[in-house]
Amino acid sequence: MPSRPKAIVVDANILSTLARVEEVKLLFALFPKAEIVVTPAVQSETMAGAYQGFSFLEEVASLIESGHLKLETLTTSELTAKHRCPATLGEGEAESIALCQSRGWTLLTNDKRARNFAESVRLTVYDPRGLLRALWRYGIRSKKQVRRLADRMEAAENMVITNKEAIFKSNYSAAFRRLSRRANRPVLVGLGASQVPTPAV
Repeated sequence: MPSRPKAIVVDANILSTLARVEEVKLLFALFPKAEIVVTPAVQSETMAGAYQGFSFLEEVASLIESGHLKLETLTTSELTAKHRCPATLGEGEAESIALCQSRGWTLLTNDKRARNFAESVRLTVYDPRGLLRALWRYGIRSKKQVRRLADRMEAAENMVITNKEAIFKSNYSAAFRRLSRRANRPVLVGLGASQVPTPAV
């Protein structure tokens, strides 16, 4: 059984997506025993968006201010590690990855480049598909509700969640079982997550 995460580090992109559909608090329902962490750069990106008139980000700013989203400052060594991340990553993604590398925490992102790099250094990573799948697997939302949420996320962000139907499959495919054995770690079908932690419910 995969271990439960102690902390989930969330980047600005996924917070923006959840805020647009008024579902940021799903993070607390899915991970009630984990700290939901943001870095200073993620806070800055969120605040900048709110000041520019993206009012849906005001909820995120309020959650950071209240401490429900925990602002975590990077150490000197973590700041050094941030600069070893690819230059194509944003400040928020680079800080989030450096924090996860140093402290063994889980990353939640919908930035493809950030996810790919994080997986290349063997971090535990969730993306929107992983989040959506976990919601119905752990009884927080029904499959029907998750489908509607996925549709809302796509419409709000003008994006396409690839391999969306795999989110709703109950079992591993043979191919992903083989991949899990080769990698010596669990890989869920269509989940967009590696070394998937078990949410505390």
